[in-house]
Amino acid sequence: MSFMSDKFPRILHFPWSPGAKNDDRIAGPDWYDFLKDKKIIITEKIDGENTCFKKDGVFARTHSVTNRNEWASYLWPVYDTIVSELGDFEIFGENMYAVHSIEYEKLYSYFYVFAIRDKGVWLSWEDTKYFAEYFNFQYVPEINYFTIGEVMEDEKHFELCIKQCAKTSRLGNTCEGVVVRVTDSFPDPGDSTMGYNVLKYVRKGHVQTDEHWTRNWKKAKIYGTNI
Repeated sequence: MSFMSDKFPRILHFPWSPGAKNDDRIAGPDWYDFLKDKKIIITEKIDGENTCFKKDGVFARTHSVTNRNEWASYLWPVYDTIVSELGDFEIFGENMYAVHSIEYEKLYSYFYVFAIRDKGVWLSWEDTKYFAEYFNFQYVPEINYFTIGEVMEDEKHFELCIKQCAKTSRLGNTCEGVVVRVTDSFPDPGDSTMGYNVLKYVRKGHVQTDEHWTRNWKKAKIYGTNI
């Protein structure tokens, strides 16, 4: 199967991520040895709809059909302005137009990039930011960069660091969690996950809505405006 038709792979939970559900996949015990000598970036995991711009259109989590839902309608004019330059890029981000379980108080954009794939390779974090800005997109809030083995005594110390990072949202209100990824580029692992290159920590009881957000959705507000 072509990489260009693939949806975004699943991100494994850290073993101590309290928001992992029964159908989620958990990193094995060797994740720390894999990551400890690599430079990583910690970003905020924000609560939106997984969305992708690629040459075939705008897609939500599934890539079998384009996303024509009302809360994604604003993305299509954006797509029209960038499609001629997308090439093989798949730009993945969070569509924040509709409120999910968290209503952010300092939302600066309706779309935040978190990853870009190019012909089966995930761009480095620096290149991801560069092209996000090139296409006039925001990227997810950065929290910290470091090489784990150089600043952390052990896995427990790193766990405490991640839990501390997840206490406060950079966009206001509750923090859904954090994502940890290697800063370098890496090939798509091809097993439906991002492997240990990208891992996540999600707060306990993240989904607070009584019904799925699409059934009675409302538009989010951009900070400092009436929209």
